[in-house]
Amino acid sequence: METQKQSISEVCVLAGGSSVDGNIKIASNLRLEGTVNGDVSCGGRLVLSKTALINGNVICSELISEGKIFGNTNVKSSVVLHSTSVLEGDISCTQLQIDNGASFNGKCTMHKKEA
Repeated sequence: METQKQSISEVCVLAGGSSVDGNIKIASNLRLEGTVNGDVSCGGRLVLSKTALINGNVICSELISEGKIFGNTNVKSSVVLHSTSVLEGDISCTQLQIDNGASFNGKCTMHKKEA
């Protein structure tokens, strides 16, 4: 159990100017500042900076976005779309916050929090 807690507290960073063509699967948190052309699966929190772009589907525990996602998102808990965020696709989550200025085009399915 200690190993799992330790991996979730770690953060992997894809720096601005970086580009990945293919799917990414990470057990820990991920801060994305570059571009991913593929699906992103993150075991923890996914944070997108203003320069981040994902052309693919997203699965994560929590999503905080200032960047762009063109694909569906399946989030275990909360989604926060800040004012610079663009999301073109469907969202599945327990909580959704969309700040003024953010763009969301899709449908949202709210599910109950896991006990």
